[in-house]
Amino acid sequence: MGFGVFLFLALVLLGLCTVGFGCFPTRPSPARDPLPELDRAAAPAQFRVRARWMGRVPIRVEMTGDQLPVPTALAESALDAAIAQWRAAGVPIERTVGGVDSDPPSIVIEWVPPQHGECRSFRGWDGGYAHAGPVTDPTFVHINRGAAWTSTETPPETARQVLTHILLHELGHTFGLDHFHRPDTVMAVDRDPPRTQLTWSDRAAAATLFGGFRPGPGDLMVGDRVLLRGVAPEGAIDFAVLDTNGDGREEIVTWPLQREYGDGPTLYHFDEDGRLLATQGPARGLTPPGVGIPVSAAVIDGRAWLVLTAPDGRTVAYEFTRGRGLPLRPATPPKAPWASSVPRENPPPLPAPPRTLRGYPKLATAVTRAELEVEVVRGPEE
Repeated sequence: MGFGVFLFLALVLLGLCTVGFGCFPTRPSPARDPLPELDRAAAPAQFRVRARWMGRVPIRVEMTGDQLPVPTALAESALDAAIAQWRAAGVPIERTVGGVDSDPPSIVIEWVPPQHGECRSFRGWDGGYAHAGPVTDPTFVHINRGAAWTSTETPPETARQVLTHILLHELGHTFGLDHFHRPDTVMAVDRDPPRTQLTWSDRAAAATLFGGFRPGPGDLMVGDRVLLRGVAPEGAIDFAVLDTNGDGREEIVTWPLQREYGDGPTLYHFDEDGRLLATQGPARGLTPPGVGIPVSAAVIDGRAWLVLTAPDGRTVAYEFTRGRGLPLRPATPPKAPWASSVPRENPPPLPAPPRTLRGYPKLATAVTRAELEVEVVRGPEE
């Protein structure tokens, strides 16, 4: 066979391989699975965060103690139910068993008497049932074994529901959630009636802290990064980006546009990577919605303001007090064409709220609302 014929056959074979006959093994493209949907509601999520969990992940939980006032199986069932609820909301939390797992737990849930060591006693305002430790690793939940868990009027199923609610609530405190103002949430102060299912605000708070879900309506984002979950649905909540405390890193402030969603602003603080650290507010009574009063925010001469136009045309202004966060009292309006301390007809429109995020080198700058069609996928390395 001549060299020319050999070369011709070789080129033909190479062409067949190229068009897909699979002569040479190829490395498959890595699978990329879409992030799951977060179970949402149409209303804005309203939550408060006291600190961010900086400990080990997964967060391992162990229940200890003796002389339980309820059957052990009931207590374990309630704990499993609470952990399952938080896991479904994105919290990387799991139960561990003492003496079996080598690593110590991050959260120890202990049944204790009403007076226990140097820890404060149980108080009436928290139901006298339990309290939680700080947002540190390790931390604790103390459950009062002297509380009235069961009686002739409290069947076991009711005790299980109460304990499930208590564990949901106290576990939320341990990984960063504060008390919520919405009375229907698990994280509300009021625990009557017992609630054994997380609400939209509970889930949004957990997903904001731990991630793991697709963006959706009402989320605030920078680029493809979700900063806050569900806090600013269009037409219900407005927002601005301001350096309210003068540290060079800007915060997000939201305020309601409808009376049913409150009457004051909420402030969100982030770390240098854009992760939520804590919230302040809502500062009630500062932004009365539902009566056609325009509200906005502005930065004038380096000072951050929340401003609104009163029905008589005056400008009502609240300055964010540096080092203290949310404004508490009205202040003299800043010097600006749209500001006036006297009544007037046909006042000019307030400035558009600033929405450029500064002070975060690792993030994009424009803060936007997520759209319905936004989809983010994750690869196997994530």
